[in-house]
Amino acid sequence: MAGHGSREAGLAMNPATFRTIGHRLVDQIAARLEALPGGPITPDGSPSGVRDALDLHGSFPEAGMDAAQLLE
Repeated sequence: MAGHGSREAGLAMNPATFRTIGHRLVDQIAARLEALPGGPITPDGSPSGVRDALDLHGSFPEAGMDAAQLLE
């Protein structure tokens, strides 16, 4: 067992490595978001099929919310 106050984990990493990987993840997400307007939401699905699969009822919201609010 590790000493008091520390732990061993397969995904343990130092802050610099975490930041590097985190920035890469953000870049990948940004690239995907840039590509979204030009492609389908699902390869074979219709909007009604997506709603049914997610058990959603009614229409999707017309406007989203500020992404910064989500982080708060």
